[in-house]
Amino acid sequence: MSASDARVKRVHAATRVFFERLCPGEGDVYARRLRSRFVAPAFAFESKPHMTEELGLSHANALLLSLIPGIARYVRLEQFGKRPHLGSLAVASDYLKALFLGHTVEHFYMLALDASGRLNACALLQKGTTDSAPFYIRHILSEALRTRAHALIISHNHPNNTLKPSGSDVDCTLKLISALAPMGVPLIDHIVIADSQAISLRETGMVMEDLWRAQAPREPLLIHWLNGSQC
Repeated sequence: MSASDARVKRVHAATRVFFERLCPGEGDVYARRLRSRFVAPAFAFESKPHMTEELGLSHANALLLSLIPGIARYVRLEQFGKRPHLGSLAVASDYLKALFLGHTVEHFYMLALDASGRLNACALLQKGTTDSAPFYIRHILSEALRTRAHALIISHNHPNNTLKPSGSDVDCTLKLISALAPMGVPLIDHIVIADSQAISLRETGMVMEDLWRAQAPREPLLIHWLNGSQC
């Protein structure tokens, strides 16, 4: 059995247990209905209550089901505190995994950091479809000014769980680096999240490291980030 098949089996088992607690004696029935209606359990959790009511759930249970992703995200993010220190790729990736938890369409976020690497603001820039979330450079520049960002991290998720960045991901990163230059605000990284995995466009080399460094050669936060050390 492949790792992917094993994961699917575990998810299905967990789904059955969940519905058994929700509807005693009928957990397996509802789990099968859910699998026949939705591609994955996450899509059921993110769906509107009326869609799961069609499976036979009561309105109260359908509403509870729809609240689970938001509650899970809130609990995970609370562990980081109000202004987490995101001075390394590892910590920023963990924060973003929590932020994207349960999302079944693409979301595009901007993290505004202060000079020490602490989070000033987390802004949702765009919510898209299952395979795209367009972003607008003017919007990012406006948010960078509004949040008084010293540096930025941008991130989006791939709900199809394909971790590899696309050509458009690289293109938007290059355009943003260029647009931010007159403001003196460096883009620290563009991180793609797919399920519980994260990948940095900087680390992949898809955007040349010289371009990252040239933004602010003497900026300590950028230097620490590029060198892979915690600032």
